[in-house]
Amino acid sequence: MNSEILLKMSCPACGGHVRFPEAGISVTIDCPHCSQPFELADPKAINDWMQKQKWPLGKNAVQKVSEAKLNEMRMVGIKFVGILGSNSPDDCAACLALKNQKFEIESVPVLPLPECDKKFCKCIHIAVG
Repeated sequence: MNSEILLKMSCPACGGHVRFPEAGISVTIDCPHCSQPFELADPKAINDWMQKQKWPLGKNAVQKVSEAKLNEMRMVGIKFVGILGSNSPDDCAACLALKNQKFEIESVPVLPLPECDKKFCKCIHIAVG
């Protein structure tokens, strides 16, 4: 019986799941689902990076966290997501306009939304049924 632990990540192009051994970290592969090349990354390293960020986050950091969280949601099989603000006066109009919308995970906008007019974006992606 093979006891090798496999890591799992999603293709950034199509969201298809790929399982790979730890030795595959940093190897570039062609996605078995869409054939687009991408580099295999350590999911723990992505999570560690997210935990070390200073809050509140600027827009560039929010985008990286948003992309990482969406990949994490894909990895656990979440199909539909929404965008949620902080329910404070600081929420931007762009986020509020999408408040009750449901998106397929492959078509949800990455945060911060392009129309965001706040210095620090407080919007997040949430799983919806």
